[in-house]
Amino acid sequence: MSMKPWRCSICGKRKSSQNAVYGHARDAHKKPAEAIKVVRKNDDDESYADRAIEADIDRAAGIYNPDQEWLLP
Repeated sequence: MSMKPWRCSICGKRKSSQNAVYGHARDAHKKPAEAIKVVRKNDDDESYADRAIEADIDRAAGIYNPDQEWLLP
């Protein structure tokens, strides 16, 4: 399981708890957000496609992700 299994429904930023997502949304977005639990069967089997999708979401949210440099066009 990922160390940060909760994701903000507005920007996709990951947090370690549901309450952390609520606090992030209140502070960063000034409005409530849904806390979405990211469930994976096995984090060790993460594919390049999964990493590219997460890097693209992070780039759209303005979050630096080192995978952006080599996985995204």
